[in-house]
Amino acid sequence: MKTRNAFLKALLLLAIPGFLACAEEAKDTVQSKKSPGLTMPEVLAAFKQNNPHVKILDGRLAATRAELRQSQLLPNPEVIWRVEDSVDKDNFVEASWPVDVSGRRWLKSRAALAGIVSAERLYQWELNSLFTDVKARFYEVVACQERLRIAEDGASRYTSILDNLRGRAGQTDFDRMRLEKELAEVKADAAEARRELHHLHIDLAILLNEDPHILRLAADLKPKALPGREALESSILSDHPKVVSALKAVERRDLERKAARRKWLPEINIAGGFKNTSGDDVNKTGFAGELSISVPIFDAGQEELAAAKGELKVAESEAAIAKNEVMRRFVETYEDAVIVKNSVREYETALLAAERVEQMAGLAYLEGRLGTLELLDAYSGAIKARTRYITLMFESHILEVELERVIGHPIDS
Repeated sequence: MKTRNAFLKALLLLAIPGFLACAEEAKDTVQSKKSPGLTMPEVLAAFKQNNPHVKILDGRLAATRAELRQSQLLPNPEVIWRVEDSVDKDNFVEASWPVDVSGRRWLKSRAALAGIVSAERLYQWELNSLFTDVKARFYEVVACQERLRIAEDGASRYTSILDNLRGRAGQTDFDRMRLEKELAEVKADAAEARRELHHLHIDLAILLNEDPHILRLAADLKPKALPGREALESSILSDHPKVVSALKAVERRDLERKAARRKWLPEINIAGGFKNTSGDDVNKTGFAGELSISVPIFDAGQEELAAAKGELKVAESEAAIAKNEVMRRFVETYEDAVIVKNSVREYETALLAAERVEQMAGLAYLEGRLGTLELLDAYSGAIKARTRYITLMFESHILEVELERVIGHPIDS
């Protein structure tokens, strides 16, 4: 009797921390342990600062902006000095300036401005796509951390029970073998999660330029509510970065087409200056002027116009494809996200029930009203429920990230 009481006290001391943790966690069992770790904003900031893919996007945008500045510059004037020396000596000093009477320069400047807007929105789309890749990897690491924590906690609990069971009289070999089997399986799950987490740490550390051995992330996996479908759909139709970029590309090509059509108009160059004539008994200075007009008889911009028309058709088709593709993916992804979020809410009830059964089984076992196999079934069910809940929440976050990729910006922005 004294041996049994001592055993029960020892087992109770071992089980109390687990029971308290289960009671406190309930629905929130999947939150990370309180330990330092990088948050999502810190990860995204490090990625934007250190990743070469972001620098490539920055460089492309800077090059496009340089094209706009170039298109807005006025043409350089031309200074001419000319000498004619026959009977008399004539010196000419003139400055010439091309005059844009066709409006081609103005149209090209507007086309470049539309191109800048298109490039900036495309930059926003591509940067958001890179961020969603990082977010998906972030949640993979956090979910794997939680699976490892659950497996390690289960292994620790099974090990404590097994140590006490081996010194307990009246237990069959079957109970011990069943417990050893459960312990081996949960240890295997922990080893697999640890290996997967190591690879995920390496991949994420490369993106962030961090040491994979000290990299740890901190996040709450519990999903947030989605905005209404109508609001997101409205933002896609009015201000989706990829669609706006495609439409601005259409505008740019149309302006370039209009500029090409005006090449048949003559180009005018005006020159003016001073002329000095010197010779026998002559030394006079006066005004000199010149007007030159290029007549586009042969090259009236036919090739440039045909190329601009072709580019315009391509841009119009790409804009239509982009809009249709975005809307199709949005409808699919949003419906999937809603379904998974509903599954998470529904499964919270099953998780709470499994943890209550776990607590009740532990108390009944300590009181001698429940056997080892029944206790193992309750513990195993709770571990599986927590792991399943982690998986559902991870899937919910991945669909949120995919939805952000589709709509072109963070959901909460």
